[in-house]
Amino acid sequence: MHEHPDEDLRQLFERARTPLAAEAFLAALDARLAAAQRRAQRRRAVAVALGVALAAALALVAAPLLTHLSLAVGAESQGASARLGAALASPGGWGLALALALLLLRRSGALGR
Repeated sequence: MHEHPDEDLRQLFERARTPLAAEAFLAALDARLAAAQRRAQRRRAVAVALGVALAAALALVAAPLLTHLSLAVGAESQGASARLGAALASPGGWGLALALALLLLRRSGALGR
């Protein structure tokens, strides 16, 4: 090992260690932070645009199926509503509705014990 460091090497290190001026350092840091912020904003904008495009594509694919299902449910509920109306208008339906009403009133405590 050398007991005396190389003088040329020491001078090179001293020249390389020149401190940055605070204003130049802060300006460079500010520029780097602004560029990073712009990149992050672009990434967010691209992510939002992709999300909207994906939602639109899903809506285009699902719209015919949802329309078909909605019409089928509407037709079935219309038929079920007609059948339920006919069942409730029958004497058996009146008796069942009365029994159910009495049961509910009794459970709620409205009839007393």
